[in-house]
Amino acid sequence: MANGNRRGLVLGAALVLSWVGFVATVLWRPEHGVFHAWFDAGAYNLPFVLSALACFVRAAQEHRARAGWRILGLAFATFTAGNLYGSLVVGDRDIYPSPADGLWLLFYVLMYLAIVHLVKARMARFLPSLWLDGAVGGLGAASLAAALVLQPVLTQTQGSV
Repeated sequence: MANGNRRGLVLGAALVLSWVGFVATVLWRPEHGVFHAWFDAGAYNLPFVLSALACFVRAAQEHRARAGWRILGLAFATFTAGNLYGSLVVGDRDIYPSPADGLWLLFYVLMYLAIVHLVKARMARFLPSLWLDGAVGGLGAASLAAALVLQPVLTQTQGSV
């Protein structure tokens, strides 16, 4: 087995185990609603850190889609930074918007760019109009989700728009 394949297999196994651990920490927390640094900052973010690492390893192995994999890794790293800031700095204080919110929003922009680059690397002909098609589809889905989900969430949390 080649060294790169072995490294990918080990990283993949660690990623799967980290997701299993994440689910276990969500289901079997000692006290629900109480901050625990090991759960909220550690076990919760480990799968995202390993996902970012896996993307950077893949970027080193694949020349044609290297930019897409790097951007995808950066997206996971940005999401992790938002989680850590939200867990360790913001916590249960009422700070809105916070830098964590900006990092979480940046995740979606980076994810979109990564998907476009990964698709572009695999297509023989990539028309510039595909960027617009993707943006229209994504914004349409976001509009639909906001129309159907926002009001029930606000009602349950006693929040306001």
